[in-house]
Amino acid sequence: MNFHCRDIRFLLCGLALLTGLCSPPGLTGGTAANETAAGRIRKAGAEQYYVKAIDCDRRHDDREALRLYKKAYELDPGSRFLRGVVAGKYYQLRRPDIALSTLVGKKGNPDLSTEEKRLAATIYLDFGDTASTLKTLESIAKKEVPDYYNLGALCESRGKLDKALGNYIEVYNRGDSPIGMGLKIIQLEMALRAYGSADSFITVVQSRYGERPEFYNLRGLNALESHDTAGALAFFNKSSAVDSSFEEGKRNAAQIYLQQNDYRDAAAAYEYLCRTSTRNKDAYTRGLAIVYFYGKQYDKAVPLLISLLGKYIDDPEIHFFLGCAYGALDKPDEAHIEFEKALALKQDYFEAWEHLYFLAVQDKDADAALDVARRFSSRFPGYSGGWRLLGSCLSLRKEYTAAQRAFSRAVGLDSSDASSWFDLGSCFERNNDIPRAVAAFRRVLKLQPGDPAASNYLGYMWADRGMKLDSAKVLLESALSRDPENGAYLDSYGWILFKLGDMGKAFEYIGKALERIHNDPEVFEHLGDIESVRGDLQGARKAYVKCLEYNPDDPDRIRQKILRVDAMSHAKGSP
Repeated sequence: MNFHCRDIRFLLCGLALLTGLCSPPGLTGGTAANETAAGRIRKAGAEQYYVKAIDCDRRHDDREALRLYKKAYELDPGSRFLRGVVAGKYYQLRRPDIALSTLVGKKGNPDLSTEEKRLAATIYLDFGDTASTLKTLESIAKKEVPDYYNLGALCESRGKLDKALGNYIEVYNRGDSPIGMGLKIIQLEMALRAYGSADSFITVVQSRYGERPEFYNLRGLNALESHDTAGALAFFNKSSAVDSSFEEGKRNAAQIYLQQNDYRDAAAAYEYLCRTSTRNKDAYTRGLAIVYFYGKQYDKAVPLLISLLGKYIDDPEIHFFLGCAYGALDKPDEAHIEFEKALALKQDYFEAWEHLYFLAVQDKDADAALDVARRFSSRFPGYSGGWRLLGSCLSLRKEYTAAQRAFSRAVGLDSSDASSWFDLGSCFERNNDIPRAVAAFRRVLKLQPGDPAASNYLGYMWADRGMKLDSAKVLLESALSRDPENGAYLDSYGWILFKLGDMGKAFEYIGKALERIHNDPEVFEHLGDIESVRGDLQGARKAYVKCLEYNPDDPDRIRQKILRVDAMSHAKGSP
């Protein structure tokens, strides 16, 4: 049902003029009473030229036919019929400009017959003047089915969907329209969000054409637009039950399952498509492999992906997903090979670069990770993601100054990259550049208002330095409102309360943090500091010893704290 500029319906109108299928009333003009003798002689001459022109037309002598038609029109310039014939002949000889000027002249001629209007509309459309085409067709008083169809197609191409719908309904109501017209009307009603009307019209069309899978598929789409997901799934599956060769319904059902993260039912839908499809089997096999991957059925995804590579060895996406599946199956060497193959086929496959990098990080191969990050950033210096990975790698190596430069390059390329701003702020903080760290985290919070990780980092950074404690408290309360079970946020909030002097609440929140984090030396150090201030020196010592078990950044500082509480205990006479 797509619209074509040289619609056959327009051309037929012009051909009707050329072949003499229309009677030539203009050749005889008025009655004997109101015509002069000279006028009658001219009309008789016009008829003679017209008859000769018709004979030339039959012999396919087009240029001579045009000359004779023009002679006839010159003798009888008031004949609308001859005007249309001459214009039609010019159009047939690929002179649409002259054909149009013959019809409408320089100032426009509103006195056109229906056939002339159709021809003029065709020419306007050839020139790309859809507005004039539309206006001309709309001026036809007694429209026929092709006119309504062409008006509908024109309105649809110009985005006037409500008018297109009205014209298509006229087509449907005036004849035995093909099923495609009914489907077109339903789709337009859905596009106009007239879901109730669409559903009613589906019933009307179905009563005319019987049970067809297309109708159930459209009912499903209509239900989906109305936010009735369960109803949509039922209709999509019904369309497949009506006709197992109709794939669109089952494919739509699979998409809903994927959106719901229902990988089991999505896999079942794709398995069905793989069994029943004869045309798109490879596409459905690819889809099934990816569904298996996201559903964590990696052992099923791998053989399907390998089978696809037998046909599509140069497809980077298949290599990429195979690499991901191998990585999930703890086969890093195989994964590395597939990611490198994907990049050899498509160097700007940024996801493959990132997975290759994280594969090295997961394998704790710092040198390999750095090599990937450097290759990525140097090959695509204008892409912020490469610099972000390089910065992350350098941060892991505790090369914070170099990491800072990489993250600065990333945010310089993409100022909306909140992740790079966050990591840049972390580098500034580790380099003790607090003002710039604060600015970076505030930028994150501007890009992602209320971001709990940024709120936690900034709040804890202030609290740890005894700065802006009230503001730090507000930030952590915001973070906890979004993620109340996060152990790191609970620890930060407890530490802020400690700095504010509320030892009871501080002890409570550190305790909550330890219920969720069991191996963080910093939390145990905080517990030791709180216990020390509260006077529980034995509890403080136990916490510091526990802290040492988990390899703190500065173990000497913790040992000094243990010595201090031991001295305090000795001074009190504690055993």
